[in-house]
Amino acid sequence: MNATSGPGLIEPIAAAGLVLADIHHAFGRNTVLKGVDLSVAPGEIVCLLGPSGCGKTTLLRLAAGLETLQQGRIALSGRLVSTPAETLPPEDRRVGLMFQDFALFPHLTVLDNVAFGLRGHSAEIKRQTARALLQRVGLAGVANAYPHLLSGGEQQRVALVRALAPQPQVMLLDEPFSGLDARLRDQVRDQTLAILKEQGVATLLVTHDAEEALLMADRIALMEAGQLSQTGPAEELYFRPLSPFVAGFFGELNRLEGKASNGSVETPFGRLPCPGIADGRGVQILIRSEGFNATEKDKGVPTRVERVRFLGPINLVEARLSQGTTFRARLRPGQALNVGQPLWLTLDPRYSFVFPS
Repeated sequence: MNATSGPGLIEPIAAAGLVLADIHHAFGRNTVLKGVDLSVAPGEIVCLLGPSGCGKTTLLRLAAGLETLQQGRIALSGRLVSTPAETLPPEDRRVGLMFQDFALFPHLTVLDNVAFGLRGHSAEIKRQTARALLQRVGLAGVANAYPHLLSGGEQQRVALVRALAPQPQVMLLDEPFSGLDARLRDQVRDQTLAILKEQGVATLLVTHDAEEALLMADRIALMEAGQLSQTGPAEELYFRPLSPFVAGFFGELNRLEGKASNGSVETPFGRLPCPGIADGRGVQILIRSEGFNATEKDKGVPTRVERVRFLGPINLVEARLSQGTTFRARLRPGQALNVGQPLWLTLDPRYSFVFPS
């Protein structure tokens, strides 16, 4: 196949590292992908984010050539590699794969694991390349060890450099950090991000962890029930969500009801804009718990503290308004907070969203 074969080839196909166009897929009667369009540029990291069962891993496996494409087109670096009529085998796609179980060969040393995917080179060149990559991630000292002797973080780094050794044009990662403890996860994610950026490959990373996507992605593609709900930079999805689903995926929300009037809606914390929603129509008001600020007496909305939980950098406060509505606020420590005491709050409207009911 070549990049000009097949009808209706989309424009970005020549420039993007990975292009997935109009992807549909079903397992029997269960439709798991419904017209997904997504591209990843060389050097870009796109996080495919969403709840379990929304189709993320299926899309990744289609990109890798591990599933047969039923409808749509897939291209890698300008080359059409999958149509319903023809599919290029995974080993011929120049794609690096890394899954959550790492899949290291237990009978091979770390060095031989990394060298395994290098084809068309002498044994010595393979070993030199593998040593250089292990040196890059601080694992030169365990080159002759076997995988079962390594920690989870070390195994993860070995799996990463093994995938990068053949210099792939596209990297596909499926929940690669899910098996690591929280403290190690941050360290390994930072190392992985640095290496991927250094290599400049187009990277599609599957995760269900919104914080992980915010940390790593140049763009986030959020999936819901086999479709992309919104794609864009992290700040765009966080501050300008297109739906309640998108808003709720990036943190806890307080939910209120109201009615639109003259392009805005009345809330206990003042009016919020809701342009384009007809007067009298019911709306749902979503307020992030981090959107509140404590202020001096009589300079905000009066509430009463119901519960306080210290969470290190923030206090999670449950407060009640005079009319009885209870909500949660994440406030910076500093002000002494006790159950039953009054608390005056202001709202940052950037953390509030209004949608039709």
